[in-house]
Amino acid sequence: MSSSYVKVTDLHIGLPVEYLGKPDPDVVLDEELQAIGMALYSGHPGRIWSTTTQHVQVTWVGLEDEPATYAVGFSVPDDDETCYPALGLLAEDEFSRRERVLQDRLASRKNLPGWVTPWVHGDSPP
Repeated sequence: MSSSYVKVTDLHIGLPVEYLGKPDPDVVLDEELQAIGMALYSGHPGRIWSTTTQHVQVTWVGLEDEPATYAVGFSVPDDDETCYPALGLLAEDEFSRRERVLQDRLASRKNLPGWVTPWVHGDSPP
């Protein structure tokens, strides 16, 4: 799926976005989430909650109480840039689909597949 980067002009609280970086387990501290393999995945859905231009913050689905949400911020690479290379725009229906898949998987408490984004194929992993 091709994604458009979030631009400074797109910023508003509640904007649905996806994480475009590499999977990052280091921003998850909860032992139960770590035990099932939770990470900030590439394609992870979230909503912007802070629009400070050089420290945009996102509430990531399933990681609401984790450093991924309250400590990690995203910035434009330099003053001449206008987009956030680690954040992609996400349509509302796609956000809802990914959120549902991830929440269902977390509710099952089964191990998440190693570094495979759970919503890549459209439904929960086996």
